[in-house]
Amino acid sequence: MLQRVLHRLQTTRVSLPTTEPSPSSSLLTPNIRTDERRRTNAPLSTLLSAILLPGALLALSLLTLVYLLPSAQDTLEPGKGKGDWKHRNGSNVDVFERFWISTKEPGTGREAKAAFIALGATMTDFLLTPSPSASPIDLVLGYENTTSYLTAEQNAYFGAVVGRYANRIANASFTDPSTGETFHLPPDERGKTTLHGGTSGYSRAGWKVRERTGDRVVFSLRDEGAEGFPGTVITTVTYTLLHSPIRLRTQFFSRVLPSNSSSSSAARTPIMLSSHTYWNLDGFQRDLGGKGGKGGAEEHEVWVQAEKRVEVDDDLVPTGRLISIPPESACDFYSSSASSSSPPAQATTLGERLKMDEMRGLCGPGCTGLDTAFVLSRPEREVETDVVMRMQSRASGIRMDIRTNQPLIHLFSSSTFSPTSSHGFPRKPSHLPAGELTEEERYYPRYGALAIEQEGWIDAVHHAEEWGVDPFYSPERPYSWWSEYEFSQLD
Repeated sequence: MLQRVLHRLQTTRVSLPTTEPSPSSSLLTPNIRTDERRRTNAPLSTLLSAILLPGALLALSLLTLVYLLPSAQDTLEPGKGKGDWKHRNGSNVDVFERFWISTKEPGTGREAKAAFIALGATMTDFLLTPSPSASPIDLVLGYENTTSYLTAEQNAYFGAVVGRYANRIANASFTDPSTGETFHLPPDERGKTTLHGGTSGYSRAGWKVRERTGDRVVFSLRDEGAEGFPGTVITTVTYTLLHSPIRLRTQFFSRVLPSNSSSSSAARTPIMLSSHTYWNLDGFQRDLGGKGGKGGAEEHEVWVQAEKRVEVDDDLVPTGRLISIPPESACDFYSSSASSSSPPAQATTLGERLKMDEMRGLCGPGCTGLDTAFVLSRPEREVETDVVMRMQSRASGIRMDIRTNQPLIHLFSSSTFSPTSSHGFPRKPSHLPAGELTEEERYYPRYGALAIEQEGWIDAVHHAEEWGVDPFYSPERPYSWWSEYEFSQLD
């Protein structure tokens, strides 16, 4: 019916008066008498196209613009604000779109490509081509469908930036010692602790893209007291790919904005960020170059320059004690080369340690594997040159060295992953082995990857005095996080 009405309006003709033609126009129309007024018929569509249609289009454009504009009160919490689906928290891009950066190493044929989405400032893919004759290997876990980073019922934090405070905060609360004011946070882990910033946190927030070049992308996020944390914090995340050798440099910088509030604690807040990337240097390929790798991370050699670890209780919350790591024990990834400040050419494998009885309970009651924070041994090291962790695979021949300005490295061995459709995480196509697949092979396996989180002192809001650290930041004290991953080939 609407179509018939529109057709009728467009074909109806109405009478419009015409003005006297000018002398010059009479030369072009000799049959029209200059002393006579003439009436002519024009279709109503002329009015529609000349006046009504442009007006309607303008109004529609304005409405669309208003709808897409971010809410005046953007929040990190899910389900709040305008444009929550693709433009969460006022992001200026579709938060599910992949942004690629790349670099090449001249003369070697080595190449690296990395992809990121604005949801969580997340690294979704890291493709490394070790040599001209090799195929690219995707070294990080993630989802093929990027909307799953938001919609997955269980948040694995694949490749995301976690904050405002990474890891766990006991009792989902903390007190600012300068004012005595207590802040309550979402108890998003078993109803007891706050994990990685809360219900949504930075990992499921929409970040803005501030800069993008061929080898660099920069994200930013404004956090106006989300999840119960005090104060407003602006964070910038920069990912850069470099070559000779190939490196991924990751930098976080946070600043607390001055507050107009009468509460002095409003301009003080705990901050601890981390990158929550799961690494598998074989890309889950069962056989690389005939070397017979099984595809998991158990055969990866791991070296961490740490002689102590943070003791935790059954809820994986620090007790306040720092435990010395006995040589050749389950958590010893260092003693065989403790006399050296540089990593060895060969180290113990993750699988060797996972088989030890002491691994039981390290990731929680009834769990075998790592969910453990290691205290780096050399706090006065040269941050930009000294390697504090090495992981390498004999199957792929890939070595990854890590440098960081953080005091701890937390390792999670994917101990709770389940290769089932009901509780598992589906693999990306790049991580599916060749040939006919079993149901289990379609999901990431237990111990399939190692999550490496360089970070500050876990739950320091409750142990600052005994550890001699200050987890609170203010406008006068910005927060800085720096790490670099270097990739090379084994001899």
